Amino acid sequence: AKAAIENLLPAKSKALYEKTYSIFKDWCGAKKVKEITEDVILAYLEQRSRQVKPSTIIVLVMCVKFFF
Repeated sequence: AKAAIENLLPAKSKALYEKTYSIFKDWCGAKKVKEITEDVILAYLEQRSRQVKPSTIIVLVMCVKFFF
C-alpha cells in the first residue's frame, strides 16, 4: 500500500512533499504531539499562516493531507 501511495506523487513534487512533512513532524515533536488529529493539523497551519504567504498555506495543506 505504501508503494502505491508513493507512486501517486509526481517525481518533481516528491521532495517538496517529504520536506514539508518532515517540518510538520518536527513541529509535532517540539509541541509534544502524541496523536496527529485534525485539530493538530489546524493548529500547525494557523501558526504557519503567520509566517508564510496564503498561497504557501494551500501547498502545506496538500502536502500534510497527502500523508493522512
